[in-house]
Amino acid sequence: MYFDFTLPHPLPEVDPQLFNRLLDESKHFVKSHDYRVMSNELPIRFLDFWVMPTGRTNQEIERYRNLYKSKEKGVLLQLPLYLFTYVYYQRFRQPDILNEGKAGEPVSTDAGFRSVLYKRFHQFHALLQYIRIFQGMGLENMVCFDLFDVEAYDEVQTDILVKTSEFFLLMLDEFEKPCGSK
Repeated sequence: MYFDFTLPHPLPEVDPQLFNRLLDESKHFVKSHDYRVMSNELPIRFLDFWVMPTGRTNQEIERYRNLYKSKEKGVLLQLPLYLFTYVYYQRFRQPDILNEGKAGEPVSTDAGFRSVLYKRFHQFHALLQYIRIFQGMGLENMVCFDLFDVEAYDEVQTDILVKTSEFFLLMLDEFEKPCGSK
């Protein structure tokens, strides 16, 4: 896993200055790519901060849940949500639905829209996990997609499932061959 020596280790759970720095760096990165980041071009530095941790124990799961729902400023676990909302707002600006909230972050006034936004955010997180697995294992042939093209998420996830199934079938076929045969 990538380690950034400029950051404290282990990372604090709440640090407003670090949160703002990482969010600003992330915003600058996606803005410099015109809010379109291809899955195979995502630097591991950003992947490290955008993938939300998954608790391994009930206690960890509960702690992450509480942090995620916290109203405290600078909760690092919330960084991906702030970034996703920011990029969504920049790419799919809907002035009749979104209003500027505190600190310039978009806030939805429509419950149905918020529901769609959170569904897309969870898909975003799943796609980040997919990228993490491929990068972490050094696998090739990752499905290439625009990480922030929310309108293509359903198609991308279907494509990933199909390609993953094909990959596992090939692996099983190779595994079942006797040793030394090709």
